[in-house]
Amino acid sequence: MLWTSAIFIAFISILIALNTLPPTTNAPSETTSASLVHDIVKRVASPGSTIIDKLISLWRGHGRRHHHHHRKKHKKECDKSKWVSPIASDPNVALILTVDLKGCANFSSVQKAIDAVPDYSPSRILIIIDSGVYRSVYFGEYECMGPGANYTLRTAYAKQLDQCEAARFMDISYIDGREWVLPPYCGGWSNPCDHGRHRELIKTYQSSIDDPSNSRGTSADM
Repeated sequence: MLWTSAIFIAFISILIALNTLPPTTNAPSETTSASLVHDIVKRVASPGSTIIDKLISLWRGHGRRHHHHHRKKHKKECDKSKWVSPIASDPNVALILTVDLKGCANFSSVQKAIDAVPDYSPSRILIIIDSGVYRSVYFGEYECMGPGANYTLRTAYAKQLDQCEAARFMDISYIDGREWVLPPYCGGWSNPCDHGRHRELIKTYQSSIDDPSNSRGTSADM
């Protein structure tokens, strides 16, 4: 690399010297090519030559820029004390995940830290979040367990509704109260505020559902 730069500088110097030589008017016929080359070398190699100074400064500047380009970047000093938490000393904590916006944590997004939590882990997973403004959208609809986890037995998550399922909620309609109360008692209407009478009606209605024959007998008696 050094020899290539030296040859290149010498070549450029010779070309510049050729262009700066005064025209050889009335030159003697005995001037030969050897004397011409000697004159060029003398001009280029002279201590006061500004061409050499400019080329050397240009080459040094290029070397400094090249060296600066390959300089290793210093790593940011991270303060690990902010991740110290009294909850982390809990023996049930099996994994600690950290989140910040400075590149000193495991994740820079809260959602990515949540996604990294193992499924069905019997141990506690701790996520420590550094102060900052985190712009992310969190959807908490994951694999649920227990009663109510079956989508067919509960209202589907709003994010999963199709047009047909959402149509009944988009229409202007009202709940008919008669669909949510017990059927009228055959012996006459009763006041639901009369709690004793109302509980008796519920028991009668429940027994008629459990034993249809009893319901027919009761109707016959009435």
